[in-house]
Amino acid sequence: MGASVSDLDFDVVVAGAGPAGSLAARGLARRGAKVLLADRSSFPRWKVCGACLGPGASAALEATGLSAIPRILEAVPLAHLTLVSGGRQARVALRGNRALSRESLDAALVEAAVAAGVEFRAGCRVSLAEPVGGGGLEVVLRGAWDGSVRVGALVDATGLAGGLCGPPPDVSVRSRVGLGAVFEGAPPDLRAGDLRMVVAPSGYAGFVRDERDRLTVAAAVDAPALHGRSPADVVTDILRASSASGGAAAAGAFDLSSPLHGWKGTPLLTRRRSPPARPGIFRVGDAAGYVEPFTGEGMGWAMGSGLAVVPFVESWLVGRADAGRAWVRAYEAQAAAAQRFCRAVSWALRRPSLVDTSVRLLRRRPSLAAPFVAAGSVPSHGFS
Repeated sequence: MGASVSDLDFDVVVAGAGPAGSLAARGLARRGAKVLLADRSSFPRWKVCGACLGPGASAALEATGLSAIPRILEAVPLAHLTLVSGGRQARVALRGNRALSRESLDAALVEAAVAAGVEFRAGCRVSLAEPVGGGGLEVVLRGAWDGSVRVGALVDATGLAGGLCGPPPDVSVRSRVGLGAVFEGAPPDLRAGDLRMVVAPSGYAGFVRDERDRLTVAAAVDAPALHGRSPADVVTDILRASSASGGAAAAGAFDLSSPLHGWKGTPLLTRRRSPPARPGIFRVGDAAGYVEPFTGEGMGWAMGSGLAVVPFVESWLVGRADAGRAWVRAYEAQAAAAQRFCRAVSWALRRPSLVDTSVRLLRRRPSLAAPFVAAGSVPSHGFS
């Protein structure tokens, strides 16, 4: 039988074993900290995600010496994006994107963290006890591992629904809901290496084959569209509204009502969080805030923040009282730069006439997409 919580001594608890949490835990352990990484789900687990690993995420893996993971997991290089809207479709070249399931990626990153000395516990919920004297934080664990542990710092990587301490997030009134599912097999017209995005007035949906040749579907839709409707119906409506051959083929030749995983949803996507209410807590990844669209960009932000938070947590542990505030300033400065592009894309995707015009132009001159592809390829791990 393994040791109980009370028998172990940790410097840091990282709550959430997604890409941000695993990279933060691994980075802290490599610098000598005793780290517990806990996640409420069993592993491996599926999450709502477009399965797109963008250039920002690849840069983060390169920076931490894990660049071989996509190759080892046989991630699928994505060479083209087919944009479908208003009865037309345009095909543009991508640069540095790959398709990789979250089951495979998250499990590999947890394994890398464990190899660096991190203690990992799945099926374990994390919460905070009320403040007590003597400094530090008392972290309560429930589930596969019960008890409490006193630590110097807590990294909150609990995702969109997270926020272990502090006020609720400021959610954009225009925010959309995320939907996702994985299907065994894929429509025959969707080739490996192609990413298809279908845009309609009520939202947009992306389709890609992952490394196991399964179809991953990820969508962002207006919340009212889900009233009295199933996610499969809403995504099928987006495909039908596109009225192009790519959309019609995916809707007509593939049953979206019987997924292998899903359908699952997310909270409202675009949100901003205030700093944690208690010192010693550092938010990373989606728990720190999020902006549509949720393709490969979000993975890049998450992994970049997981890497970047490490020296700030380390500074806090050795007594630098302003380390938490310094992290908030650094994160917000970098996030503002990294997410500006996606705010513009999100704004454009809500204007069908603009999307239709863009598709018509790209059909004639695909090279016009090059500046936008380059803007979405900026690495996001360079926090100052």
